[in-house]
Amino acid sequence: MVTLEEFKKYMGHIQAQMAKDDVLTDVLIGEENNGWISTAAELIDDVIELIGLHIKGESTEDWISWWLWEVDHDKPEEERNNHVWIKDETDGQSYKYTIEDLDDLYHLIVDEHDAIKKRVQEEMPEVGIQPTVEHPNFTNETLYDVFMRSCGYTESDN
Repeated sequence: MVTLEEFKKYMGHIQAQMAKDDVLTDVLIGEENNGWISTAAELIDDVIELIGLHIKGESTEDWISWWLWEVDHDKPEEERNNHVWIKDETDGQSYKYTIEDLDDLYHLIVDEHDAIKKRVQEEMPEVGIQPTVEHPNFTNETLYDVFMRSCGYTESDN
């Protein structure tokens, strides 16, 4: 079992590598362009997998990935998406947990929910499945059709 101190150390190394990769990306690609360059992408994935194997099990890697790549750490506190809802098996109530730091993330992963600092009794909001991309002119065209239309090419008789 990975202790809290070990977890924070490993996550600190991952975050330091990601910060270096962000600088490299800004230099090589530029801040305005999309993309990300990593000199250790496989290594980061491997460390996350190892942490998952030595902490608990199946959802550990998902929680760590969520924390690293999906939580908007740069936004103001009231706009961050660092909340999870969990139904407590003992009292049947649903609670909203705010995962503010690596301590909270560790306690979430190892099911020590009482140790998470911010907990409020609240039902999980009902969220329907939203399309990831909305396109107002969606048609049943093939990718070839879209390519031909967007590039202005026409097929030759040859």
